[in-house]
Amino acid sequence: MKYLFRFFLLSAIWFSVGACQNRVPEKVSEAPLIHLVALELRDNLNRADRDTVLKALEELKKLKQPLALRIGERATTGDPRLLPGYDLILEVHFAHAADLALYAEDPLHLAVRSKIKPYLASPPVVVDYQRLPPRSTR
Repeated sequence: MKYLFRFFLLSAIWFSVGACQNRVPEKVSEAPLIHLVALELRDNLNRADRDTVLKALEELKKLKQPLALRIGERATTGDPRLLPGYDLILEVHFAHAADLALYAEDPLHLAVRSKIKPYLASPPVVVDYQRLPPRSTR
């Protein structure tokens, strides 16, 4: 039940973040596979530690598989449904599931995971989903 709640909350975050962002290039908005990673940082991190995590995540932009990669912070909206604890969201768009598989095993990706692990309070929560094609209005 806890994981189902997390899934729905992450979905809500995803749609909220998407609605507030600038227009995304067409190839990204049509990406069939989107990989979301929610990260809960340890409570005792200072600004330098947090910057270390953000810098490490930015390194993932060097990889060739993602069509796009965004990093977002939890917004303070006052919504009581907001799942506490998840401080950062990594949003990665892929053209194909095979690209996600290559990304997952890429040495740079594995190095970033190892680098940020000591700063995490819990294992990341991951949601992978495919966008549905537009429905016919006939």
